[in-house]
Amino acid sequence: MLGDRGDGFREDPENDNIFAEDHLWLATPSKLTFVNETPIVTAEYRHQHMLCDVRSPSMSPPRRDHLSPISPGATEPFPLTTQGDDSPLAVSRSSAVIHNATHSRFSSHEGPFGHSGPNFGGIGLHPVTTTTTTSPPDYLDLTSPRHSISSNPPAPARCSDRTNSDDHPDGLSHLSSEILNSPEALHRKVGLLLYEDRMQLPFKVAREALLFHHYMESLAALRHFAVDVPELALSCPVLLYALMAFSARHLSRTSSFDSAVADHYHHECVSLIIPMLDQRDLVADETLFAAAVILRAFEETNDSKMGAEPERHLTGTSVFANAQLEFRTWGGLGHAAFWVFVRQDIYMSLLKQRPLKVDLAGWEERLSFDLGFDAATDCTWANRMIWIVAEIVSFCFGDRLSYTNWEAARAKTERWSLTRPKSFDPILYIDRDEEAKRYFPEIRLGHPWHGMQYYYIAKLFLAVYNPVVPRIGLGAQKHRKSISDEVLQNAEAVCGIAFATTLVAVKLTACTAIIACGPWFYDRPRAEQELLLQLLRCTEMESARPTESLIQGLMEEWEW
Repeated sequence: MLGDRGDGFREDPENDNIFAEDHLWLATPSKLTFVNETPIVTAEYRHQHMLCDVRSPSMSPPRRDHLSPISPGATEPFPLTTQGDDSPLAVSRSSAVIHNATHSRFSSHEGPFGHSGPNFGGIGLHPVTTTTTTSPPDYLDLTSPRHSISSNPPAPARCSDRTNSDDHPDGLSHLSSEILNSPEALHRKVGLLLYEDRMQLPFKVAREALLFHHYMESLAALRHFAVDVPELALSCPVLLYALMAFSARHLSRTSSFDSAVADHYHHECVSLIIPMLDQRDLVADETLFAAAVILRAFEETNDSKMGAEPERHLTGTSVFANAQLEFRTWGGLGHAAFWVFVRQDIYMSLLKQRPLKVDLAGWEERLSFDLGFDAATDCTWANRMIWIVAEIVSFCFGDRLSYTNWEAARAKTERWSLTRPKSFDPILYIDRDEEAKRYFPEIRLGHPWHGMQYYYIAKLFLAVYNPVVPRIGLGAQKHRKSISDEVLQNAEAVCGIAFATTLVAVKLTACTAIIACGPWFYDRPRAEQELLLQLLRCTEMESARPTESLIQGLMEEWEW
């Protein structure tokens, strides 16, 4: 028997008590925001497709009718406002043709110095009628060409058709009906623009300046990321949003900075970068590659549990990396971004025990002039060892583990050690002394970017995955003891280098070794184990990369 409540709804009295009497009900806010994530999910599937098809001569662009834009009357999470249009990053509303949830609620927030927050405009999609190419800025000589899109590009992916609802209630009324009604016309008249005119300095919003400065001062270890990226970001909105997001996330995890600020910048960056994934010439641009690498660094600090992140940006970054291979665009920034990506890939491969995403076979021929053992700069020698580790990790976690591959990697590792420059020798080496409670060797190097840590990581992996060691029978126990000693000796060397420096990047590399073989410290003194945990906590405090789940896992392995 259904009863009428008198408000147009009918209820069943028998189902009145389906909830427990002590059921906790949450108050519903007066205003709700609904986010249409269909275009994001669609782009993720395109991501996966591009991994397999990045070298395909033709790619089918997404159709407009495959996406579900938010209805013109819907409320977006970051509504457009007219406040703060004097932000140096704002553009005219007429130029913001299509953008995903452009402005943020932060436009009305107070910054850390009492100024209003940023009001970013919808930079990214602009109507064009002729084929144009943006020349490289004259302040930086990079070999990668700068791209805008020809007059007949594929349609960009969209999350929203809204611009300023006050001026244009239908969201796109300032466009012609031809564009509104014809996807083909949209393809002809709307293009993606990666670069804009260089924004004017100084920043008018204090928080923007704070985040920009924090990135340069604390987060950019490599010269190209410390010098070239900030300069390029002033004329590349995607790169600027990535920089701001990473900087804000680091501050939010190392201080009381509002974490929602990082989410805002990340949202803005992703809304611009996703449509560009369908443009093969843009994907090959080294600046976009650098932005993807920075987004991946953001992702690594985004979760409280190591390995919980879905690796969306690492997947996307592999698309950009392989596009660099295909298009042969190889400049200073692209080169630097590539090696950061390789280290990120190694880290996640160890964390999740899965093969690398980087195309080793394709890159080996491309990098042959750098991967040999001829005379080269110290930086090149360091990268050579990183590449050897990538090869080792690839066959250890893939299906290519064999004595032939293992022996080739072992020979490369030893040859690297024998032929490397003398500048790689430590300027101080004091061996571990358990009786003196010096549990890790003190190893001080002349330069922070030397590849000695990766050399020791290569050695410990070769020991663990030695295919000729008997697993059972006579001699198995003896070999297990020998392997354990070799693994711990090399792991302690990696950590010893980290303990002897204040550089965060070196400590992050040590985390790679701890992820790989932390449980092997099971029989070591508790004081030595505690030092490892202190190193992890210190790394999280300084780098914002979460380590608590690793700490808890090690404590369980050690039966604390």
